[in-house]
Amino acid sequence: MILSLSEQSRIFLYTVAMGMAMGFFYDVIRLLRTVLRHTTLWIQAEDMLYWAICLFLVFSGTLRTGQGQMRLFLPLGIFLGGCLYFALLSRFTLSFGRCVLRFLGRLVRLIGQIVVTPFRLLWLLVGAPVKKVLLLVRKSVKKVLHFLGAYGKIKIMQHLRWSLLRKGKK
Repeated sequence: MILSLSEQSRIFLYTVAMGMAMGFFYDVIRLLRTVLRHTTLWIQAEDMLYWAICLFLVFSGTLRTGQGQMRLFLPLGIFLGGCLYFALLSRFTLSFGRCVLRFLGRLVRLIGQIVVTPFRLLWLLVGAPVKKVLLLVRKSVKKVLHFLGAYGKIKIMQHLRWSLLRKGKK
């Protein structure tokens, strides 16, 4: 099928945009790797998923725009889009993403403190009497068990028998 020059330029711009989108998606994966610890196996699985999704997008885009014909300007457009993205926008995207993640971390920490604060205040009011009651209960349970013969204190050796540690001498 013969494509007009305007149709070829539209498809080329589409592939450039696709290359930029693939670069942005990879930057999102890079941001997630800075937040969460990854093993080598997990990184390889993410990369395989990334390339599988990119391959599907490129294949479906080629089928939709060029009726499945692979033209030279399609991979060139994807490569140019990726290069443009990483040269112009990647640094901004990563710094903005780090700021957003830092803000979200602080927000989650603040919400956690708001949720936990009433329980802390309640423990400040009730904690000391609860500790005293638990201490009394522990002492009374200890006395009852000792009275029943089910509890005995372990005697700690006051001195260490050096003769047991030396070789040859008893």
